[in-house]
Amino acid sequence: MGQIYVRRSSKAECARGDDLSRMINERLAAILDKLGSAIKSMSLDLTQDGIGLPVRIDNTASIAISIGDINKMYPYTAKTLAAKIKKEQNWVARAAEREKMKDDRSCCCKVNGARNKPALVKYSEVALDRIRELASDTTYNPYR
Repeated sequence: MGQIYVRRSSKAECARGDDLSRMINERLAAILDKLGSAIKSMSLDLTQDGIGLPVRIDNTASIAISIGDINKMYPYTAKTLAAKIKKEQNWVARAAEREKMKDDRSCCCKVNGARNKPALVKYSEVALDRIRELASDTTYNPYR
């Protein structure tokens, strides 16, 4: 069997039990952190606002999930929002990005295309209200 070495000051020494335990714990923490981030990025908020994912937990502790119609929950694209507020599509997309609407599930849903890359960004009524509010402010410029 091979030896595992650790750096102590200016020299390398054979790892002790506590060194191995620390290395394993650090690696496990990194793996669990990545797993948690992956789960979080794929999850939807379980909310009561009609935008979240409706669930039912029964006595077998299983979760029944029903997915609503994305086109009803997020009926707008940047182009259709722009038409509603009489601005350019790029203005809407930039405002949504600047105001972090694209990271807010109550405002935005990214519909994945090939290779799991976002192909289309869809917006909700909440986003429409926020965009209207921004557009009504004559001093607001999403390009700054």
